[in-house]
Amino acid sequence: MDIRFISTNDKKIKEVRAFFNVKYEEEEKEKRNRFKKQNISEEDIEKRLHKELIKVNIVSNNLQIEEIQCEDMKKIVKDKALRAFKKVGRPLIVEHTGLFFHELGGYPGGLTQIFWEKLQGEKIVELFKDKEATAKTIICFCDGKSFSYFEGDVQGTISEEVRGTSDFEWDVIFIPKGEKETFAQLKNNKKNISMRVKALERFYAFLMENGTKFEKNISYEDEIEDLGELISKNKVMLFVGAGISKNVGLPEWGELMLKLSQRCGICPELFEDYDDFLNLAEFYEQYDKDLYKMKKWMKKKWKVDEDKIKESKIHKNILKLDFPIVYTTNYDESLEKLYQVNDRKYIKIAKVKDLTEIEAGATEIIKFHGDYNTDSQLVLTESSFFNRMNFESPLDIKLRADILNKSILFIGYSLSDINMRYILYKLDKLWRQAGEKGIRPKSYIFLSRPNIVQEDILDRRGIIPIVSQEDDPAKGVNEFLEELLNKVFLYKSNI
Repeated sequence: MDIRFISTNDKKIKEVRAFFNVKYEEEEKEKRNRFKKQNISEEDIEKRLHKELIKVNIVSNNLQIEEIQCEDMKKIVKDKALRAFKKVGRPLIVEHTGLFFHELGGYPGGLTQIFWEKLQGEKIVELFKDKEATAKTIICFCDGKSFSYFEGDVQGTISEEVRGTSDFEWDVIFIPKGEKETFAQLKNNKKNISMRVKALERFYAFLMENGTKFEKNISYEDEIEDLGELISKNKVMLFVGAGISKNVGLPEWGELMLKLSQRCGICPELFEDYDDFLNLAEFYEQYDKDLYKMKKWMKKKWKVDEDKIKESKIHKNILKLDFPIVYTTNYDESLEKLYQVNDRKYIKIAKVKDLTEIEAGATEIIKFHGDYNTDSQLVLTESSFFNRMNFESPLDIKLRADILNKSILFIGYSLSDINMRYILYKLDKLWRQAGEKGIRPKSYIFLSRPNIVQEDILDRRGIIPIVSQEDDPAKGVNEFLEELLNKVFLYKSNI
């Protein structure tokens, strides 16, 4: 079971990882000895251990989440876990530790870091020496469905002076009850009584009781095997989204949003709250009637760097997989440039006239939402999007023809992208209306992060989701493409 620990503190990560490793070793040893006493064979022991043991693998993630400032530590960790999950999308934990001075009614609690930074150890012991305090850690676990909390606390007093050295700051002033030394002086012995370990013990017990609910040992080996075979037979067309262009340094929608706000004379932070991007572009159009200035800016800003294309492993792998047809909703020319710099034959299709120039042996790159060189076909505003989604244009007719005998692989798309979701919906509807669902070619989508709701909907619409095991989207998609390349190579080698 992989659990992300969202922290930039390497020592905390090391401590938490070591805790779970020791727990696993202890559990394995206890069960193995018990099975041996029952005269169970070694082979069966291994099978039972594999079935009964839950291995918790702590995966470090140094995502920086700015914490809200309040005394309530539960509010702090919930907010942090929520914002982290929105970015990571996988089971994760966050934690917060604070000091609660009894004389101050529990203050500073969640504000301990600020309190420490303002006063430092010498001033705190001057004000609170020999006063009672509680050191508390709270862990928040988010699995994508709910939040669970686990607390650990240690009673103690504030020392009469700063004693010892520690990376955990106020360890040098806190003496746990029953001890004569500060946490800092206790050093490694601290782990036997620390509040973090107590919280981890409660979290561990929770996982052992409920672990099978969260453990997802998902393997996409069969799907990748099938997809590799289909690619080797030229039976797959690629659909490329904005995530692939981002890999070569092209701007994201946020930068286009900023440009729109500047043109409209509205503060960017306020502008993005008015509506979604398509509506904002529609609003902007009154300032730039034919969007000429915006398209000119896009063409300049989204100019593709040839060196970055040459260096991009993702683009190299797309080229090696040799898809006969590549659709994209991106405006930029990164795909065209990829084929140009590698001297590969291709035909760009963005308007009706281009369809007449298709020739054998040339990869078809279909600009499904146009590009900034074909103004009339550019899908940028809400009106143009609605017109495009009628699915009655020549490009739509071509797409309907292409899906009759080819599978589709979607990469670089976010599940929040309404363009992609609408396309998937329409494709599913087209096949259902045809009444030939049983012979429908398989289609796949590579997702950079899990989404249990959308994965289920996609599956019901005939799209097989393949979810990255990597937190880094670029690394995930590249490893996926390389795995496909290996499958294609093996399949062709065995023919």
